[in-house]
Amino acid sequence: MAINILTILAEAMASDSKLIIGEDILHDPPQADETYIDFIMLNVGGKQRNLMTWEKVISAAGLKISSISTAKGPLNISAIECVKVMPCLN
Repeated sequence: MAINILTILAEAMASDSKLIIGEDILHDPPQADETYIDFIMLNVGGKQRNLMTWEKVISAAGLKISSISTAKGPLNISAIECVKVMPCLN
């Protein structure tokens, strides 16, 4: 589902557009509290992702990560900045 949503957004983006995803990026391996939240999210059809998984999802949607900024504090929410992958013209 996330790939489908991001693909639709990527298709609508201009070549200079940026997409910001606000998310908690799991540690690898996840900490105990992160695992608990992941189980809660599974009940509503969601899931938390680590950086490698985010990279795969974003890439599958035709985007690439241009930067990541993480807030310092108890929640460690990150802003994942993505740009559209432009096809090579030969």
